[in-house]
Amino acid sequence: MCIKQIKMRRQLLFIVAVLAGSFSSCIIINDCIEGNRNLDTEERTTSGFTAIANETSFEVIYRRSDITSVTVEAESNILPYIVTDVSGGALEIRTTRGTHCLRYTIQPVIVVTAPFIDELVNAGSGDIIAGPLEGEEVKIVVSGSGDIISGSVDCSSASFVISGSGEIKTGAVDTQEFKVTISGSGNANTSGNTANARYVMSGSGILFAEDLVTDYASVTISGSGSVYATVLQNLTAVISGSGNIYLYGDPDINITRTGSGKVVKL
Repeated sequence: MCIKQIKMRRQLLFIVAVLAGSFSSCIIINDCIEGNRNLDTEERTTSGFTAIANETSFEVIYRRSDITSVTVEAESNILPYIVTDVSGGALEIRTTRGTHCLRYTIQPVIVVTAPFIDELVNAGSGDIIAGPLEGEEVKIVVSGSGDIISGSVDCSSASFVISGSGEIKTGAVDTQEFKVTISGSGNANTSGNTANARYVMSGSGILFAEDLVTDYASVTISGSGSVYATVLQNLTAVISGSGNIYLYGDPDINITRTGSGKVVKL
């Protein structure tokens, strides 16, 4: 092969590489849907769910009602990419699989009404704002950066789980068994009454439960997060981390302590 042919071949390869890179860039840009600022509302037909799971940056609002409905408010060219499907008894709120990004100028809002919701899961960065929750067992889970804010919780057993940076804030809890698990940096804030409480803290988040009165509490702290609690009868504590238990009430205390955290009576 002569020198001239080699140069031409190198030039051709360079041009092909540039075109390929440009084409890839166009795909990424074109996959990012820009909001058109034209706000539209869409009623979705769905039923058969008692849980709501959010994976998005959208605001989700739940209102208790005899009628089940899902209303999506967003820019008209964003709406087709918002998915509200029911799977395994949960209303899943997400974007169309394969969508690179949605650059909305007006935050989408999904309003859900249903007679009965006993589970909220937030894996996204948007907030879930809910009315009262009730059922045999109620579960609230935050694994993203978005918050869950709810009204009262009325059930036999309630469970709050935080593994992300988002927070859980609820109205009064009325339950027999109550468990809070925090392995992330998000806080939980609640009030009410329970017979038995179990608090497991392995993250840096803080549990503010001083306005929740319990007869018996078991608290395990292996992280830096602290617990504010009101206990009337008995507190069993295992502290291997640096978090403290700030205690209201005058219960009997059984403590196993290998970390720097301590029980502080208030």
